[in-house]
Amino acid sequence: MQTLSSPLVSIIIPCYNSEKYIYQTLASAINQSYRNIEVIVIIDGATDSSINEAKKINDPRIVLYSKPNSGVSDSRNQGLELSNGDFILFLDSDDILDKDFISHRIIYFEENPNIDVCSSEIIKIDEKDNMISSPIKLVGATMNVTQNILLYNQEIITCPSNYLIRKKKLITHNIKFSLHLFSSADRLFLIDLSKHATFGTIDSLGKLYYRVHPKSMSNFLTDSLIIDTLKFIKEVKKRISSKNFIHFNIFLFRSYFIIGGSYYRLNNIPKAIKYSFFALVINPYLFIKNFF
Repeated sequence: MQTLSSPLVSIIIPCYNSEKYIYQTLASAINQSYRNIEVIVIIDGATDSSINEAKKINDPRIVLYSKPNSGVSDSRNQGLELSNGDFILFLDSDDILDKDFISHRIIYFEENPNIDVCSSEIIKIDEKDNMISSPIKLVGATMNVTQNILLYNQEIITCPSNYLIRKKKLITHNIKFSLHLFSSADRLFLIDLSKHATFGTIDSLGKLYYRVHPKSMSNFLTDSLIIDTLKFIKEVKKRISSKNFIHFNIFLFRSYFIIGGSYYRLNNIPKAIKYSFFALVINPYLFIKNFF
């Protein structure tokens, strides 16, 4: 399916040890009903057979780049520099696109030239492609992007795979993924982008199938993941304050409350007490309400 103008879409896929899923992810990209695409796969120092799995799909629209491991953020940024498209999709190497994922978004962009970023509904799947039921509808950030992200709205998933973006917004405002963060880099990227771009949604059209498994970076609790959250807080403080975001203290409370609970789960009681105390000082009422 092509549209009136059929602009080129660049799909950037960072790939580190994704041999189990990269073929399926690539297939979902190449088999899009929208055909005018390029797929840039950044093999990020993989030590498994990811590159061999990627090479199994013979399509001239796929370009493979191999480099020493430098992390997902750097891979995405390098992919952006290599891209030629008018639109950018940062696709994770284990997610799956609905076959009309791109075509619905391009049509929406043509009908809404004021929109710069488009997302839709998200379906969670497990390691075997089975749908994971959710009590709430999962969507991308569209309105009040910063607020929804900083207040930890459980309906919002910030995975970049769900967002098709006008490249000119990224280039004009030099918006990239932070090299200082890993799991929380997605959230900071969207916050930075929302300062300059208008977000829209096509609701249930062109769904993203978002894979969740035990090795998912954001679902495996470690000290590194907590430290990344603390770095995220510092980055947010550089950009936002209580003067320009009235819910800033609630963001700090929830962040420290979550960190305290996370350290408790890791049996690090001193740090659990430390960050729980921070949360208590920031908002005693919310602390008591959430604790009990």
